[in-house]
Amino acid sequence: MLALRKQKLMKNKTKTEYNFYEYNTKTKYGNFEALLFVPKKKVEVFVVYVHGYNSFGAWESLFFNKNFLNENYAVLMPSQAGFSYSGGVRDFCGPKTVEGIYKIINEVLEEKKFKKFKEKIVLYGISRGALVSGLLCAKYPDFFKKVILQSGNYNLKKRYEERLKNPKFIKIINLIKKETGGTDKALEERTLVNFAENIKADVLILHGKEDKKCLTKYAEEFYKKLNVKNKKIKLIKNTNIFTRLPFEKKVKKHIFNFINQ
Repeated sequence: MLALRKQKLMKNKTKTEYNFYEYNTKTKYGNFEALLFVPKKKVEVFVVYVHGYNSFGAWESLFFNKNFLNENYAVLMPSQAGFSYSGGVRDFCGPKTVEGIYKIINEVLEEKKFKKFKEKIVLYGISRGALVSGLLCAKYPDFFKKVILQSGNYNLKKRYEERLKNPKFIKIINLIKKETGGTDKALEERTLVNFAENIKADVLILHGKEDKKCLTKYAEEFYKKLNVKNKKIKLIKNTNIFTRLPFEKKVKKHIFNFINQ
């Protein structure tokens, strides 16, 4: 698979000169797009960032690149199924999204000039992206070495059942039903705690201590079920759900300490 477009860029707010590649790859679930930013200098880390619910997929998260590019990290940003220029139907972190994103990551890293990054992957997912990233690590445990999961709903089935009892959550309930079908089977296969023991990657969980949407108790449940030596959970005080990339000092240090250890 070749990039659709490549161009050398130099951003005013970025210290690093880098090449930009735009990808689109075919899967049985439709086309998946990805954006790739590769610094010209020697790359030590290859970050794969999986976005959450938004309007423009990977394109909506472009602002965060400078934080990683300034550290000389390459960044690959796939769009989930049905977001931006990725085709197919949105399936709320389901098999279509997981398979499509894995395929585009794998195909990019099969290119001769990027094969060297295979041992340097750090997967980073936020909100929906956290669930997708965790499911990727569970399904392909030998492929991913490190993963950062932020503000995810790791027990989707229980949280769905809790929300059914509260009318104020009717919008999200209808959205989940529309994208998954709302069956027990569909919810179970998107419930990451069910697959925690399959994960081999080092794990960092970032979660708001006062998160009222993706409850902290389920982040802690998932953490306890992980069967890996290097696992960390950081509950950020005075913080509700946070679905943007947090590069304030209180969180930034956890991200880069984990990546560089």
